[in-house]
Amino acid sequence: MLRSFLRAIALIVILHGTTTKATTFDITFIGTPPDAQANAAVEHAADIWAGILVSDVPIKVRVAWFPLGAGTLGITFPNGRKDFISAPVAATWYATALANSITGSELNPGENDIDVFLNNDEINIDWYTGLDGNPGGGQHDLVSVALHELGHGLGFVGLAKKIGTEGSLGL
Repeated sequence: MLRSFLRAIALIVILHGTTTKATTFDITFIGTPPDAQANAAVEHAADIWAGILVSDVPIKVRVAWFPLGAGTLGITFPNGRKDFISAPVAATWYATALANSITGSELNPGENDIDVFLNNDEINIDWYTGLDGNPGGGQHDLVSVALHELGHGLGFVGLAKKIGTEGSLGL
């Protein structure tokens, strides 16, 4: 599993030198909080990723605001593809944005590549929506949380767990 992941990262580095366009994010917002800066903060996080990644295929993101409970800032599910034409490793899941980049085409028309859910519980979550990374005491920096959540959607996820004295890595 780790070897497959490292091959995918190596492929990204190789493709980086051969891609001609900058990465773009196409973001759809659902249920955005009243703070008009919330969208700008999420878009700023996407722009940071866009400055690092290279893909000819736009990355489609849906950002939905829901009450997620007092202890949760965000949840992201990386939509994935496996066994697509040009997949470097058979029977291996790739984040959809990566699979699209590898093939140079959209493998999932009409579907999001990334679904981000952010907490809109204004009583328990005090979002800082500035773009300077300088939240006040008790505030949660939305740009940082959005960067983190988008990272999960791009395929940066951990699949390790421990129950009692038994541990596992992978599925």
